[in-house]
Amino acid sequence: MKLGIRQSVLMKALQKGSVAAISDVAEPDASNATFFSKTIKLTATENKFLIESNSSLMDVRYSTKVGEDYGIVVKEAGSVILPAKEFMGWVKIQGDETTINLTLSKLDTPEIINSVGGEDEDDQFVVRKIGSVTMLSKTNNKTGNKWSLDCYDPKHVKKVDFGDQGQHHFDLPAKEFANALKMVSFAVLPHKDPDHILDNVSIQTYKDGLYFFGTDTKVCAMYKANEVAKKESSDTLLVPFNLIDLVSKTCDEDDMVSISHHSANTRIFIKQNDLDVRFVIANKDQTEQFHPVSMLLEKDFDLLTEVAVADLRRLLTAASMVNNSSVLFSFKKDETHMTIKAVSDTNKYKPNVSQMPIESSVRDLNAVWAVKHFINILKTSPDESIRLAVHEKTSAFKVVGKTTENFICFGMPIRNPIYAKV
Repeated sequence: MKLGIRQSVLMKALQKGSVAAISDVAEPDASNATFFSKTIKLTATENKFLIESNSSLMDVRYSTKVGEDYGIVVKEAGSVILPAKEFMGWVKIQGDETTINLTLSKLDTPEIINSVGGEDEDDQFVVRKIGSVTMLSKTNNKTGNKWSLDCYDPKHVKKVDFGDQGQHHFDLPAKEFANALKMVSFAVLPHKDPDHILDNVSIQTYKDGLYFFGTDTKVCAMYKANEVAKKESSDTLLVPFNLIDLVSKTCDEDDMVSISHHSANTRIFIKQNDLDVRFVIANKDQTEQFHPVSMLLEKDFDLLTEVAVADLRRLLTAASMVNNSSVLFSFKKDETHMTIKAVSDTNKYKPNVSQMPIESSVRDLNAVWAVKHFINILKTSPDESIRLAVHEKTSAFKVVGKTTENFICFGMPIRNPIYAKV
């Protein structure tokens, strides 16, 4: 393999094609079985230049055309495996105006690396070093840098079939796709769920609307996507948030993203231009354990009042210094102010009390709600004011923007005995 490529072209290809190898989804150990999850496969032909990365959860492929007009000149076709982090780190610091030449120098006899035992070359986990790739960067003023990395035989890397993608689900502008995930991210369980339910985002259809839904059981966040195109399936998808969020940040925001679902193989496919991504998603039993959006959207919540986002966020931030888990909200019917009181669970601090003007409250209410979750809702809301509604029997709350109704949040009351005597 021998080629010359503009640094900016190579860097873009690496940022997209190496996602599975440089992210935290690549396995951290050094066994042969996971060795390839931290590497990338470079393939140069007379027509295309491809970068691929794979892990047990995710497969990524990015291809670009070859030729002087595309910033890539292939002098000798070939394919190699390189360590992703090291190669990408070197390329990144070379500079946008640099031209990089890659040349493969093969060993006379490939060297078999046995990190977990076994010397059979046909073993699917055998790693064979086939030589080294010399990387030479040059600028117009003849400033250059030269380095080389060991490279490995791609023979044992799994071949991914991006052809059979099952049922096409929907197309969505990439910017809206990333925004939908951002809007519900705070409600997704921030650490891995042993049951692999709450660390996922659910994508559901309700009354022809497409909803992204996240919850950690204490707070729920929903976002109804705009500009959905070619919606062809109403199947519910339960997708690992860390994976789909990673992919959304890789996509070009000015283009469409296509989502397909292979239910038999529990795989989701995300495609944009020359980028193909496939990763594992929850099976049907796991998907059905996630609450349907209809359960909350069809529940009756009575409008309580309207509140200014910036003022409420500031007061809750102050209250969280006394109690960062729960605070007491108090409303009086027909009164145009609300009270927030935070009492220390450990008696370390004196109570923090705030008042702020609101639209007239339609009922009396004292409710203890999660302060951190409420702050996150206010941070995420695109509106200057929110409409706050309450469920009559449970005192659960619902928050909707005053002018934008596609971002909706729900939260349950908290039982904290320290507020019973307040």
